Order: sequence, then C-alpha cells, then structure tokens
Amino acid sequence: MLEHLFSPLDLGPAELRNRIVSTAHQTTLVSDHLPTDDFIAYHEARAAGGTGLIVLEATAVHESGRLTAHTLAGYLEEIVAGYRRVADAVHAHGTRVFVQRDTCTTPGGCDSSEEDTIVVYSVAADGTDAHEVADGDYDVSEPGWPPGQNVLAFLGDDGSNGPQAGPTEVNSLDATWSPDGTVLAVADPPTGLWLIDSDGKPQLLAKGAFSSLSWGTQVKQQAERSARR
Repeated sequence: MLEHLFSPLDLGPAELRNRIVSTAHQTTLVSDHLPTDDFIAYHEARAAGGTGLIVLEATAVHESGRLTAHTLAGYLEEIVAGYRRVADAVHAHGTRVFVQRDTCTTPGGCDSSEEDTIVVYSVAADGTDAHEVADGDYDVSEPGWPPGQNVLAFLGDDGSNGPQAGPTEVNSLDATWSPDGTVLAVADPPTGLWLIDSDGKPQLLAKGAFSSLSWGTQVKQQAERSARR
C-alpha cells in the first residue's frame, strides 16, 4: 500500500503529485466569514510539508448555512479574492486545493424538520455499486459494521413513544459489537447502556451515562471454569 503513497494520482481533471491529503476541518482561522492571513499560512505550511491535496473547510453557499461564526461564506464576493490567495500560496508548492461546499441553503440552515428523511446508502470502496440499503426515517451517526459480518448498524424510527423503548441514537464512537458479532452494546447518555441482539431488539442493561465501551472475557472464563468443575 505505501509504495503508492508518493505516486501521482489523477482525480477527475486534477492531477495530484501524491496521495497525501489534508481533509476538510474547521480551523477557526476565519474572520467575518473570510480567510485570514493565518488561514492562508496554515494551509501553506501543509503544502510546503508535502501534502498533495488540501480540502478547505465547509463553505456555506447561503447565509442560512453558516454553521458557526467561523464558517466560510461562499456567497460573498470577497471570497473570490480570499480563495485566490489560498490557491496561490498552496499552488506554489505543487499542491492542489479543493473546496468543501456546504449545501444547507434553505431557511433554517442545517436544522432538519419532521418531514426530512435520511436514506442509508452502501458504496463500494472504489466508488461503484452505490445502492440504497433501506428507506425510512433513520437517525444515522457513524454506523458500524460487526466483525466478519455483512451487517450495518443504524437506528430506525418505528414511531414508538413508549418509555425507554430503545436508545435515542447509535453512534459507533459509543457502541461496540461483541466478539462474535451477534450483540451490539450501545452507550446512550440520555437513557443508559443498551444491548441489541441480531433481531434489533434492545434491552436496557443499566441506566446512566457510559462511554468507551469494550467487551471483556471474565464472565465467559468464569462460566467455563464452573462447567469444568
């Protein structure tokens, strides 16, 4: 894999000098929603260090899409001169620069409404075979795959308003699959620690705030010792 790291790569109409990429992230080096001198110096330093491609942070295409006070405003005329300064600085080192467009363009910005529907898609590593996994209203946040199984974990809204019907979200940062890939442990701060079996049925294991979950082997080992006795 590493033998290709420093080789050129054609990405659409752009040719990258290598495959080292600085992905989009908010720098907070923005003033009045425009790049500052520090913003330009920040990205030029990465270009000088050998980065092949820099993807600038999210740029709002409408004022309603400004996520924070530091969001770049692509709808301002002054952004053109700011982009040109960034491009000139990184191009001098042979680095290409892309812009991440933020498409929250409707009134209310990125705030979702009850009528919004999130659709789950699966895409192959090479970008092919994009297909819809399931339709419906889902709360999807960094879904996870169990080890050795072709199963994707995400949360669906079944319309149930009962008390503690299940976790309010499934986030792979606060969830982990059992070693055999049959049970998903979910840490949901508003409700507690949940176990979800292969049928999708949730069981509340304990109330409270949990994080950094991991599966141990102590209980299994004790059971095996008991069986041998």
